[in-house]
Amino acid sequence: MAKGMQKLFSLLAGLAPWLIVAGLAYAAAFIKPETELRPLPQPLLEARDVFFDVVATPDDILVYVGRNGTFLTRNADREWQRGQFAEEHNLQAIAQHTNGTIAAVGNQGAFYVYDGELSLSALAEPNNWQFQALPVSEFAGKLLGITASADGFWVVGEMGTIFHLQQSAKGQPFNVQAKELEQDVNLSDVAVAANGSIWIAGEFGTLLSSTDNGANWQSQELTDVTLQSIAIDAEHMLVVGNSGYMAASYDQGASWEQLDSPTDAHLYSAALSEQGWLVAGANGTLLWRNDNNGWQALEGNNSTFNFVSNSAQTTRQTFVFTGSHLTSLDFSRTPLQFEAVTPTAKAGAL
Repeated sequence: MAKGMQKLFSLLAGLAPWLIVAGLAYAAAFIKPETELRPLPQPLLEARDVFFDVVATPDDILVYVGRNGTFLTRNADREWQRGQFAEEHNLQAIAQHTNGTIAAVGNQGAFYVYDGELSLSALAEPNNWQFQALPVSEFAGKLLGITASADGFWVVGEMGTIFHLQQSAKGQPFNVQAKELEQDVNLSDVAVAANGSIWIAGEFGTLLSSTDNGANWQSQELTDVTLQSIAIDAEHMLVVGNSGYMAASYDQGASWEQLDSPTDAHLYSAALSEQGWLVAGANGTLLWRNDNNGWQALEGNNSTFNFVSNSAQTTRQTFVFTGSHLTSLDFSRTPLQFEAVTPTAKAGAL
């Protein structure tokens, strides 16, 4: 009896590895584990992010554009989403037409158009934007500025690049007209005055203007440094540039007055509003003035800003700025200072 049991145990011990292998094979063949795949949430900000421009819609949706085709959207409830275009071109500038169309431009002639519903989720979906490459040269492919006009958009860039993009109706394709310019200077920014005249700021202090929709251009040299930004309202024009340069016109551009500047930092953004004049630039420079005082340097609550760049104004008396950090300036608060903007995900956001 004992010998029989011993033989049985020996037989089972020999079969055990094969029984385990058979069991595993059966499980692999017939048992299908159920898994629920959940995509990892993409961070709203990454260490490499830099945003070069921002636009604010009439209902305070913000669209920031920046490096490698990255863009951020935020609604009035401060819900954020992050998008990424497949082409991964650096996006340098963005603007909105009065009909609601939003357009962004960037490197290698990149041109993106959004004609859909102005909602956070729709704007954050890259497939809702139409992409086309504007006909730029191999050596001058960076588009640096865009502004809306009555019939579409004006776009400027490297080596004297000027495009007039006309649209017969919202949602229709754009007719692209390249404007010839005798000067091979980099063009930084473009603005359209209420009377329809076009103004372009550029390299070597160059200021271009046209009163006949780009058929002819008049050129002025205000200084010897690069002009980076131009702003226009009903009564004033303000242009800023490198080495702290600032100049203003009070007669629709017929004459210009250089302004005393409290800084020699490069200035990248000029804005005119009911609250006052705002200028932003390198090293976190943010200057403000109104009719009753000179320029004041505004302090921030974060000392690590590398630079502050282009801006947009919301309906809530707030300016938002792009750059190596996102910042804002709320005119309803005292003392007046700019603050860091930290995107955070809420319900319905990433």
